[in-house]
Amino acid sequence: MTRRTGLIVAAAVIAAAVGLYWALDLTTRGDAGAPDASASPYTISIVRAGTTLGTLTLGDLRELPQETFEQFGKTEEGPALADVLASVGVDEYSAVEVRGMGLRDDGRQRYEGAALDGALLDIAKRGTVKSCGPAIDWRDRVRDVTTIVIL
Repeated sequence: MTRRTGLIVAAAVIAAAVGLYWALDLTTRGDAGAPDASASPYTISIVRAGTTLGTLTLGDLRELPQETFEQFGKTEEGPALADVLASVGVDEYSAVEVRGMGLRDDGRQRYEGAALDGALLDIAKRGTVKSCGPAIDWRDRVRDVTTIVIL
């Protein structure tokens, strides 16, 4: 009987901790439970030759024209990669490398010439960005983008 009581107490403590976490999480979110872009520390840096040309927040990305396309039954939406570059004054480049955290993919994707056409930065519900596009294979996308390097 003592072991059973201990298990019940442990389960109650875990359930209370989870409930407290959910309550705190809900009170720190914006409308409809979506991450609040203004409070997010998540940024993407645009870099050329070791110099940061600009740093964009999720809010900055949302202010750019948004594009959409369907892939694997899901709508991907966000600014075109070319528009992101133009927003920091970059209009000429031979290639671009999108870099991410590399936690769920290899963390790097290089775009050259026409490969940049149609590429966009999908703003995910979890508050990060991934590179994707109709001509980009699902395995080649980069999640949790942190840096765009102009080559």
